[in-house]
Amino acid sequence: MHLATRLETLRIPAIKELAGPSTMGLELQLLENGALTRARVITSTGIEQIDSATYRTALSASPYPKPPDQGGKNRFEVQLVFAPSRL
Repeated sequence: MHLATRLETLRIPAIKELAGPSTMGLELQLLENGALTRARVITSTGIEQIDSATYRTALSASPYPKPPDQGGKNRFEVQLVFAPSRL
């Protein structure tokens, strides 16, 4: 939700190029305090402007809320769904 909230404030014109909903996968590596140490695109939308804007937003959204304790696991996969807005 933290990343999605940040993305909602951006205007990414390339979203209008989508014919329908498109999913993007990110892997986030977080420290125990929520600081981001690494972000990686694992599933592309196929549109470079969307992928790039999302990646940059993931970096700038740090720190994230403190992640749940998962036995030392510090990598989290996030799925984001983009859809063109139709008026």
